[in-house]
Amino acid sequence: MMDEQKFKQVRSALISLFHKEPAKELILKLQENKVKIFSTGGTLDYIRSLGVEATSVEELTQYPSIFGGRVKTASQNFWWNPLPKGQFNRPCRTG
Repeated sequence: MMDEQKFKQVRSALISLFHKEPAKELILKLQENKVKIFSTGGTLDYIRSLGVEATSVEELTQYPSIFGGRVKTASQNFWWNPLPKGQFNRPCRTG
């Protein structure tokens, strides 16, 4: 039996899906557990159609989707905030 004390409570989730229907049960379970949901475009519309409250990623980041809606989470406000403290103190290799 797993010790549930080892798990952290999920407080928020980003959901962006092509096939939305299979995620219905997960979305409802997240709502039941009071997880704040962020989403994009058609997925946001689907989540809201289930009666589940969700926040637009564009509202969260204050940055519009780009490339015809194909890139929705490019804002530094979205990606930099979740990184652990000290993340930028280490050398970064690119290429």
